[in-house]
Amino acid sequence: MDAASLASYASRIMKHRLFPAVAALLAFGAAHAAPCPRDAPLPSGFERWAHPGLGVAAWQESGTYQATLPLGRAMTLHLPDIGTVHFIVPPGGKGSHGPYGGMIGIDVPSGATYRVMLSGRAWIDMVQDRADLPSSAHQHGPDCTGIAKIVSFPLHAGWHVLQISGAPDPTITVMMSATP
Repeated sequence: MDAASLASYASRIMKHRLFPAVAALLAFGAAHAAPCPRDAPLPSGFERWAHPGLGVAAWQESGTYQATLPLGRAMTLHLPDIGTVHFIVPPGGKGSHGPYGGMIGIDVPSGATYRVMLSGRAWIDMVQDRADLPSSAHQHGPDCTGIAKIVSFPLHAGWHVLQISGAPDPTITVMMSATP
């Protein structure tokens, strides 16, 4: 739980006068949370996150052949208004209601489990042969990296499309790499 979430939680507890001592401790901890050090080294396997390339997400399937994500390289994508995007499969995100989304193509060289990293909140769907593929794991990114979430997918070799939907901001950084 980050500092802002802790402070909000503590505020709600104090508002309802429930467990004031616990609320005070949470608020104290949130106010004194250690900031992330500047230029902190990234954990092994995340080094290429630090210097993303720039790209534009596709708004229709044919555009995914030009909008591609190289494996192991972070890209900051400009996302179009979600109302203009023609997704290959309907987005699966039930709680993602942000106004931006898009698609990017990925050539997977061999079957393995791959992890997709995102810098912010958004729903992602991995598509191959017009089918939505199930994820195998979800987690938060390592502290102080700028990685908000990591979703793992077991994939076969071939062409895949990563669909991003419900993003609250018009840009998002994304990276995909094989799980070590």
